Amino acid sequence: MTDKHCILNGSVLNKSNNSKAHIIPSAIGGRLKPKNILSKEANEELNNKFDKGLCKAFAEVMSLVNGSRDSGQNLNLPFHSITESKISNNETHIEVKAKDLKGLRICLGKLKKQYPELNIDNALNKRENIAGTINYDLCANIGPIVTFPAAFVMASLFAVTNEMPVHHSFNDFVKYFDVNKPSIPLDTFYFCNLQNILKTKAELGHNMFYFGDSVNAQALFYLELFNMPGIAVKMPFYATKDVYFSYGIDILNGKEVNLDLEKTALKYLKWEATHILGDEALLEKFRFSLDHIINFTMMRQFKLVVKGIVNIILKNCSLDPTFKNILKTSLNSIRTVEFSQPHISKFYALLNKYCNNFNSNKVDDQNFFEIFAKTIALTLPIDNTGFIINV
Repeated sequence: MTDKHCILNGSVLNKSNNSKAHIIPSAIGGRLKPKNILSKEANEELNNKFDKGLCKAFAEVMSLVNGSRDSGQNLNLPFHSITESKISNNETHIEVKAKDLKGLRICLGKLKKQYPELNIDNALNKRENIAGTINYDLCANIGPIVTFPAAFVMASLFAVTNEMPVHHSFNDFVKYFDVNKPSIPLDTFYFCNLQNILKTKAELGHNMFYFGDSVNAQALFYLELFNMPGIAVKMPFYATKDVYFSYGIDILNGKEVNLDLEKTALKYLKWEATHILGDEALLEKFRFSLDHIINFTMMRQFKLVVKGIVNIILKNCSLDPTFKNILKTSLNSIRTVEFSQPHISKFYALLNKYCNNFNSNKVDDQNFFEIFAKTIALTLPIDNTGFIINV
């Protein structure tokens, strides 16, 4: 039996030092964990140099979409804000916005440390419902300084997992990489022209593939994280036949998905950077991706909340049959529509119209629509409602 060796330090792998290689870290939803390629020591080195930075960069994105992971927990994102305005030397105006009472108490607790005279209960009694966006600034340091080194390492791990060679500079790059002065690896670049030839059924996920071209004696590793602009790594390839293997995972449920790649089309593309670092077109792609994630999150949560509340109403309220059918129809449409503010506004307007026409003796709670609307508004993590306190 041939001994297995660590691809990084060459040590013989055995029961005591064999380690699972996290090709995509678990903290951002990775599930692919092959053994027999890394020792525990090498795995720890890769984790400290590459995985931790990548996980930190995408932690808020992972939490925002409530991504599925097989270990640990996502961050608890704070949807609240505190704005202080100095009016005079002796007077400061403080505005607190939050999604719910818990968020208000958190903010007021922080202010109490700075202003001991603040009475939290009195401040809470001053709260008002508002219709105005409570912004959450998504902090995602997902530039090439973080993602390129991680993608470069993933490329070699994924290649070796499928019995292909590592990049020729893999070992030296890892050995000399300094997290305080990160460097860009060789043969790594943004590759954003696969929209029409790479398909997946996952609404939001991680996608990667390795394609070896026997004619040109080179391989291309491709990576998308959270459907962001793709990163590619060119690698050596010595086989006499083309090779292809792929891996995709749906971040929302943790299930593996198939990738459909038009390999012939890929062979005829130029395997080179589609964007220079920092160009406006590339930045626009990132903005679009982040907007998609935020909108997707809002719609997903909206659907869940509305579905739950409508089911409660259908089960517990004595409703007019016409309105009950409207609720059922609206519920079915909400499962399929894409998010936009007009959809929500139309849905509220539709409910309001029929609520106003109710015969009061057929409804358990004449104010249930008001409760229904407020409950949705106060349950959504990001929307156009919340509380405001002026101190």
